[in-house]
Amino acid sequence: MDKRARAGDHNFVSKLQQALALSGWTLDICTAGPVDTWTAADADEYALFLMQEPAHAKGLSLRVAYLMPFWRIERTAERWNFDVARADFDPSQIDPAEATRFAKYWAKRKFNADPDDTRRDGTIYVALQGHIGERRSFQVVSPLEMLRDTLHRADGRRVIAGLHPKEQYSGSDMRKLEELRRAHPLLDVTTGGMETHLRGCDFVVTENSSVALMAMFFRKPAIVFAKIDFHHAMLNVADIGVDKAFDLVERHAPEWDKYLLWFLKLTSINAGAPEASDQIAARLRVLGWPLE
Repeated sequence: MDKRARAGDHNFVSKLQQALALSGWTLDICTAGPVDTWTAADADEYALFLMQEPAHAKGLSLRVAYLMPFWRIERTAERWNFDVARADFDPSQIDPAEATRFAKYWAKRKFNADPDDTRRDGTIYVALQGHIGERRSFQVVSPLEMLRDTLHRADGRRVIAGLHPKEQYSGSDMRKLEELRRAHPLLDVTTGGMETHLRGCDFVVTENSSVALMAMFFRKPAIVFAKIDFHHAMLNVADIGVDKAFDLVERHAPEWDKYLLWFLKLTSINAGAPEASDQIAARLRVLGWPLE
């Protein structure tokens, strides 16, 4: 992002510059890192931090809303504390025809898929992230415990544990995962292949991976074991417990298309839209920046 932004070739950054320029503000682009974070904090200037916690009261956090070109500007980098996480999703307020068009368009563009043309082949896709042996503060249990819970409730289904292709896993964690694989013949461990697994699985289990959100483009339900901003349409173990989540998951059918439209378009900033600069300026004002 840094190189493209400096070259003027990043859509969101260009729209951000336009929004600031209308109020006579300029944008300095700094390489992300501890030194720049400290510099921003010392300067006490208005700043946006990409996927980082703001360093001071005038800072905000910036993040892709899982799917380009949708972005969020927030007070914190913790996704489960984003404004959208605290908002109420009311499907009765969403136009069903617009929602269907939106979901079909992005399913085709992102995955070359048709939401109405998927199958359930008797597998459970467990999307793993990093630190699989560790329970972090926003998680109900560690990812390995989550996988064990899934295996105990698989009811004869094959369980596919998907490692994140960009994560580095410790030797200790990989040994524990291998022990699970040996103890459970129906457990497969793989890396990548998300789209293939989403097309065929019965449902998704994850801590708070974006895979659970992407599964909605394939009309697949998901169980989450951690806090997240897109919790509204998920079966949340923190709220209902492990047993109830697995009891309900096969029949769980939220209003997929309406939720995708609401979460991705209606509550975020679309950097590809002509009104993006106005949306950015309005959001910054809401969050306390004194733009004219």
